[in-house]
Amino acid sequence: MLFIAAMDAVSPCSVRAQATPPPPKELDVEARPAAGGATSAAYRQFVDGALVEYGQGNYLEARALFYKAHSLFPNARTLRGLGITEFELRDYRECVRLLSEALNSNERPLSGPMRADTERLLARARDFFGSIRLRISPADASAVASVLLDDRSVPQSVRKTLSVDLGEHQLTVRAPGYETFRQTLQVVNSDQQDLSVRLTLLHSNDTSLPGPGGATRHDEPARTPLYKNGWLWTGVGLVAGAVVASVFLLRRDSQDRSSDPITTPNTPADGVIHVGLVGR
Repeated sequence: MLFIAAMDAVSPCSVRAQATPPPPKELDVEARPAAGGATSAAYRQFVDGALVEYGQGNYLEARALFYKAHSLFPNARTLRGLGITEFELRDYRECVRLLSEALNSNERPLSGPMRADTERLLARARDFFGSIRLRISPADASAVASVLLDDRSVPQSVRKTLSVDLGEHQLTVRAPGYETFRQTLQVVNSDQQDLSVRLTLLHSNDTSLPGPGGATRHDEPARTPLYKNGWLWTGVGLVAGAVVASVFLLRRDSQDRSSDPITTPNTPADGVIHVGLVGR
């Protein structure tokens, strides 16, 4: 698929249908880097090695060799080779980036059927990943939020529109002072989807937690109102009970004293008067 001979050879769009596509007989990569013969020979060696690996279905090895060639002499042909290899590795987002750069490159630019094949493959690759327009609120949370897709940090520069491969993905949004948002995304086609995430403030008495915007909260610990203090009412009940009991006993003793008269019997012969309450 990749490596179309100077003009024709193998179409990138037909390679996927072949189990192990045969390597093309030649690729229009006659390099003439400014560094001279040694660099040119090394470049050609890397390209030839990449073609062999690609033809055997060893796409990781082919990609590694094409990157080596590209580092020696960056041009549209090596970018195209890298893009087609990424297509076989199913990294469609990287494929789109590389093929787009290949079409825009002025160093050994693509032309004729090679350019047309590259444009067709680019259109196919764009069908194999979706895009998500992400909106985070409130505004102060959005300004400091971090976004992770499948546990990988998403740069702020590309966060508003995420390019996502087809399949299932895990989205995580965090901001200081807010609860962490997590959601599973199922991307089934290349249509652009809108996703609004509204973060919820944390409710905690932990003053060490940062507040919105990263500022540390200095909230005082919540205090229980005095009238809701259970120990207070227990003490009040005990005191009231003791007072009522004391009053009851005093009144009963007073009543007993008033109802039992003191008797003075006749003075005995010993001259001592014995005084006492009746019944005692």
